[in-house]
Amino acid sequence: MTHSEREAVEKAYGLLWRYLGRNRLVHEARGRLLPIIGQEGQERGIAYVTEKYGPVTDNEMLTSAAEDTPAGAEPASRRGK
Repeated sequence: MTHSEREAVEKAYGLLWRYLGRNRLVHEARGRLLPIIGQEGQERGIAYVTEKYGPVTDNEMLTSAAEDTPAGAEPASRRGK
């Protein structure tokens, strides 16, 4: 794998890491990329995304939780209130 290809895979991992939802395919993709890039590549990918987009905000966490809620269902953060 060339340096630019490895860098692209690390960035892709970082973007998938940034997605906070419970999408099975996203989780599976991260799992398949991690053995390729290793822990150092994982750290570079996450650092890239954090530098480019900033830290994950509370709003992003809440929005992701709402997006993962089936249509018509109450988001987990609102259940029991």
